[in-house]
Amino acid sequence: ILKARRKGLSEFMKGAILNYGLTFGDTYRGAVFAGIENYVKGIKKKVMNGLTNTVDDMRLNILKNNDKELRIGYEERVSGTFIEAGSLNEIQMETLFNSESKLEGEYFNDVLSEESGENLRVKAAFESIKPSLMFGSEMEGTFYIYGTAGNILSGSKDFIDMYRNH
Repeated sequence: ILKARRKGLSEFMKGAILNYGLTFGDTYRGAVFAGIENYVKGIKKKVMNGLTNTVDDMRLNILKNNDKELRIGYEERVSGTFIEAGSLNEIQMETLFNSESKLEGEYFNDVLSEESGENLRVKAAFESIKPSLMFGSEMEGTFYIYGTAGNILSGSKDFIDMYRNH
């Protein structure tokens, strides 16, 4: 199927999921992971473009912006000391090429697996991160697993299995 560039799922996830959570969420926590660092950097660039390409009245203040984390809020002076305040909504970003458990033990509203078909560890990562989306026995958060299928005999084996069985 032919489609235009910049009209795919990454664009939707960036705009409809991550930027919405950062802008309107109440203590929103999102996560993005991929098997290759360039994919994580790519989705972060799309999020940053979405945050900066907005009207001034809707623009958010960025407290923290590095390779692993993006946090929204502002600094407030309290008793002569500056503290972080505001929504403190954030997105964590990880490359899972050597370990699928880097996001384990956290709590997230949304987790996006970018280019899942090219991630050899996508199934193990799903199992590792799934408790981070749960509150007790209830699934409260949402896991988005999408991307190019790639070679179904190697890198995409987990992706195809998850598509068929989950």
